[in-house]
Amino acid sequence: CLSGNDQNVNTDQGVNTYTHQGSGWDATATDNDAVASLTYVLSGATTGSGSYLDGVVFNLGNTTVTWTAIDINGNISICTFEVNVIDNEAPVISCPPALFFCSPSDVNIGNATATDNVGVESIVNNAPAVFPIGTTIVTWTAADAQGNYSTCEQVVEVSLPATVYAGSDAEMCQGTEQYTVYDASASNYESLHWSVIQGEGYIENTTVLNATYIPAPGENGEVILQ
Repeated sequence: CLSGNDQNVNTDQGVNTYTHQGSGWDATATDNDAVASLTYVLSGATTGSGSYLDGVVFNLGNTTVTWTAIDINGNISICTFEVNVIDNEAPVISCPPALFFCSPSDVNIGNATATDNVGVESIVNNAPAVFPIGTTIVTWTAADAQGNYSTCEQVVEVSLPATVYAGSDAEMCQGTEQYTVYDASASNYESLHWSVIQGEGYIENTTVLNATYIPAPGENGEVILQ
């Protein structure tokens, strides 16, 4: 048999075992009279017995294969070898989606998930305790008990909340051709838009900070811009 020729094999894809195929690990025996039996016994990570190893499922870890040949007179010959099933398959990890937040205090990045043929030992990330303003790449790592690991990346973007002030209340005389807001302010914004909430006129350019209101002819009363 393969005495002294130990076999190191990887787990089959997606499972925590190895299934042997073929007769390459089977022992052979000859005798001056006749061989009555040739059988094996498995011990260690895998247990069992039989006369051929084709199709035998070996568990993760070390299994001792002991072959025993017996002739018709009861004489016995034994040989052994080891089968070491190794897990080299990394976990399969999935990151949470890319996320956008308007304040560091709002950040909740969720959780990654992972699967493994043997079992996921840990899922960790390198996220900061407090996210800075801007874009942060969070790396998630999943590891199994054998030290195999895989990673994925999640994009987290944080901005400051937008602030806006529409300006001070003002008065204008009837017949005034236009009124321009002079003290509006805004910060941390990508775009802005003015609307006429109350009034008969219109805003000349609704996307500028200090917008100009054009009253309707003869308009009087309260005008509300937003």
